[in-house]
Amino acid sequence: ITLFRSRSEKGHYQANIDDFFDGFSQCLLLWQPDFSQAQLLAIGEKLKSVWQQRFWLLYERHYQADDERAFQAMVELQQAVKVKVTCAGGVRMATTEQQPLYD
Repeated sequence: ITLFRSRSEKGHYQANIDDFFDGFSQCLLLWQPDFSQAQLLAIGEKLKSVWQQRFWLLYERHYQADDERAFQAMVELQQAVKVKVTCAGGVRMATTEQQPLYD
């Protein structure tokens, strides 16, 4: 976590995919994939090969216009990589301009 913080401005983190291949033997990895990312299946398979049973996909639903598409993409990735999926509420921080949208 210290490494991730040191790469970014205060209050943010920056982690690279290679950061997750060593040093986390007592952790569970919940991966929330970015479905616009290239090589998504290859990344998922690599993470599974390293993390094995400690690797799950993370799905969040925020009642957005693209919920159905996002859910279908998650189902397809789950079937391809053959890992469990867990759900979380997720926190959405709003800027002052967005606040009415989130209230």
